[in-house]
Amino acid sequence: MIVGGALSASAIAAVMSGCKSAPVDPNWTAGYLDENQISTVAEVVERIIPTTDTPGAKEAGVHQFIDAFLQDNATKEEQSMLKAGLADLDSRSRNKHSKIFAKLSDDQMDDILTEIAQGSHASEEDIASAIANEGEAVQGLQLDPKMFFSSIRQLTLLGFFTSEIGATQVLKMDAIPGHYLGCIPYEEVGRAWAL
Repeated sequence: MIVGGALSASAIAAVMSGCKSAPVDPNWTAGYLDENQISTVAEVVERIIPTTDTPGAKEAGVHQFIDAFLQDNATKEEQSMLKAGLADLDSRSRNKHSKIFAKLSDDQMDDILTEIAQGSHASEEDIASAIANEGEAVQGLQLDPKMFFSSIRQLTLLGFFTSEIGATQVLKMDAIPGHYLGCIPYEEVGRAWAL
């Protein structure tokens, strides 16, 4: 209940809406975000949950989860805020390093994300530029970079720990009554399991 209270209604709906679990497909293309935005999301999620001795968020396909979430479950406000936040990342990256976020070094990405997570606000001109670059979808939006980072971190954790990789290779899983089945038709089970 405590964890559920921290999740937005649309994030809960994304998990509860059914199973779209599939292995990470190297030929996958985004359905909602453009190529640059999905590259940025992939780099951000990998900075939040990096590959160590276990797979990271990128390998678990969290960027694909976030794209599907935005397309299928997010409210217009959530879509606009996340797109404006991605544009803000690129704007900060261009201003500091003359490159888009996805092309920065790991240390440069970490510095920008740390700046945002700690509440450092971009200048009004940078925010206006980021919003203008996203077109009508985000016009009139007041971007709060810290809120953007909190939302993308929340989606990263949700996407990672509900993925097969997160559930089986990172979390400890007791395979009782059986092995991991992330997506099975309700008819095969018959009813929900009691705890």
